[in-house]
Amino acid sequence: MRTNQLAPRRPRPPPAARRGTALVVCIFVVSMTSVILVSMLEAETLRLTALRNASDYDRALYLAGAAAHEALAELETDPSWRTGVSASDFPSGSGGAYTASLADSAANTVVISADGSFGGVTRRLTVTVYLAR
Repeated sequence: MRTNQLAPRRPRPPPAARRGTALVVCIFVVSMTSVILVSMLEAETLRLTALRNASDYDRALYLAGAAAHEALAELETDPSWRTGVSASDFPSGSGGAYTASLADSAANTVVISADGSFGGVTRRLTVTVYLAR
């Protein structure tokens, strides 16, 4: 009786040109993933820096406005007041500060120069006020 059984074959080794292909593909994929992640992190860092700068810019403007309002309140109480607002840390411990100076101008007007600074940014507001006598 004849049996048709195939003998198990031994696998052939890959050709020399294909050896290490999987390793090269894997290294390429890991490299591309790393480049993409570094790009994303750099873009996010830039976005957060721009946000912080914009926030500091706005806070400095608000502090300059606070200095102008304080000077206007003092001027409303005493129209001859020209002392100015001394440097104040506001709010206390925040790193933000404001000052204001006053100068007489022509025809019953007073010019208020108010500065606000926060996080290395300084903004200046100039307000001209007419005093009715």
